[in-house]
Amino acid sequence: MFRPKDDSIQIGQQIIKLACRNGLTFTESQEVVFDIPRTVGFADLSNAYVEVDVEIGVPNAVANATMPILQPDKVTGCQSMINTMRVVSESGRKIEELFPYNVNAQLHYNATGDEGMKNKRSRTEGCANSYQMLDNPFCVPNRPVLSNVDPQAAVAPGNPEDPLSVLALANDCAKQVTRKVCLPLLGGMFQSSRSFPCMAVPFSVHLLLERATRCLRLSGESEVVPLEDVVGADDTFYVSARAKYNSMSGDVAAGVDIVNVLEGEEPINKVCNFPYRVGQHVQFAGTNSETVSRVITHIGVVDVTGAVANRGRIQIKVGAVGGGVGNGTTGASADGTLQMWSTARTGSGALINGTAGYSWNNPRLVIPKVVPPPPVVQSIARAIAQGKYAMDIISFTSYQTAIAAGITASANIIPAELTRAKALICIPVEQAGLDLLRNSNALCGQYLSGEEYQFSINNQLRPDRRVSLNREQFPVLRPVGTDEIQRPYQYGKYMGAFHLHECEKTLVSANILPRNLKFINLQESTTDRPLGGVSASLSARSGSWFVGRALGAGAGTSENLVTKAVVLYLDYRTNTVNKLLYNMVHHVRTITVGMTGTQIFY
Repeated sequence: MFRPKDDSIQIGQQIIKLACRNGLTFTESQEVVFDIPRTVGFADLSNAYVEVDVEIGVPNAVANATMPILQPDKVTGCQSMINTMRVVSESGRKIEELFPYNVNAQLHYNATGDEGMKNKRSRTEGCANSYQMLDNPFCVPNRPVLSNVDPQAAVAPGNPEDPLSVLALANDCAKQVTRKVCLPLLGGMFQSSRSFPCMAVPFSVHLLLERATRCLRLSGESEVVPLEDVVGADDTFYVSARAKYNSMSGDVAAGVDIVNVLEGEEPINKVCNFPYRVGQHVQFAGTNSETVSRVITHIGVVDVTGAVANRGRIQIKVGAVGGGVGNGTTGASADGTLQMWSTARTGSGALINGTAGYSWNNPRLVIPKVVPPPPVVQSIARAIAQGKYAMDIISFTSYQTAIAAGITASANIIPAELTRAKALICIPVEQAGLDLLRNSNALCGQYLSGEEYQFSINNQLRPDRRVSLNREQFPVLRPVGTDEIQRPYQYGKYMGAFHLHECEKTLVSANILPRNLKFINLQESTTDRPLGGVSASLSARSGSWFVGRALGAGAGTSENLVTKAVVLYLDYRTNTVNKLLYNMVHHVRTITVGMTGTQIFY
């Protein structure tokens, strides 16, 4: 019997969990350090990850019950909690340093995310499809108690309106929960397909945790909830934003049963998704009153036994902090708003009660250990002894520049003294509000009315014509008698094809293989739509806008930038805000291992 010869190399594998060197619990601005010793041998770093229990809120604080529900950035999940990652050899030589790690992760996850990948990351890394309560992986959603009152029964005189679904107790409401996540590391060493010889190059991984206000977000897409007061009852209000929170999306006709919600259909009842909870401290602002702090005592949905105008609406009752009647309106006004932060309308976004925070508990670095056959080990040992063992990784170095408000034509110098640069990725962010829980774009590159851009490398313009950043939308609306008739497009939601083509080439050169480019179109504001042709709902979507340039002659090539002047010319139609520009130069680093130690070439 003839059998085919098996030429494959038999490689064994085992999983190693490395505990953190410097503690068990970490919070914002603290550093988590893992040591990878020589005993690991050959490590498959491409499949390594950090395993950690993440607690969100005010870690170990009673104030959690009175605060709003929080969650990590929805795109990057708990990757957003890493500000900087450093890889350092045993001798103290820095192999790579990635800053800002979470901004790069935001771009990486937007570009590589499809529906299947998003679903996986929501379960393993704490990502989410939205900031709705039901999508928050770090909370148990509201569990309303359904009313037993017959919706057809007449209301006895003097009886209060009976709610359909009630959150009368704190135990009925959403709660923050601790969750275990597994975070793959996005550094160059951890994305290389080659096994790393830890027995020759032991190293350590340092993760600096991000500030909580920059990586956490308020759960619930409505920051301010408009209310309508009940006449003669200062402590009772109805939510007027029916389309967002009303369980039936409008008035409910008499005789319609809105009490019985079938099991599995709970999302129909938006009390399950309401971002506030009983016991939470809020800020109430009446249109004719001063801003006052209150505590929510009751949340419910009014059934068909209530007044016609209020059927299906969410009802909220508030009380004074410490007990008593809410007295939300102190003047003649009947309307107002509830919000989760202090100083209504003009505040900085500080929470009413307590400070947002999170903690990492019992973090471990999980590394697959590869056990190659003896001939392979001997071959690598000979190469190391001769100083000929080398491996390439694709990393990045960041250079920051600033664009002050009022400057519409900027020239940004990028001092990249790198021998093998592969791509230039420039990510502008608005400086104001970076440390604000309400800012869902704190880690995202932002369009901010860009006009055009072009790079100059060694006094050579690239590309040879400027790349337009004007958004397009078709069909074109060109009413007669306006200057719009002279425009070939209207401001809209679609970036031009030339810019998207440049972005795609840049991502591929940076070893970020895009599954979509849709994320580049998702960021816009009202200033980006002067003609009003795009729905304002797009403003809340998280994209990661950037400009970039692929370097080298093609795939697998690079360019020497040593002694070459690199400048980004970035123009804006208008510029009313200060911008911070992260200029990330993705390049090849070579790690050479010999008897005299480790050398890094870049």
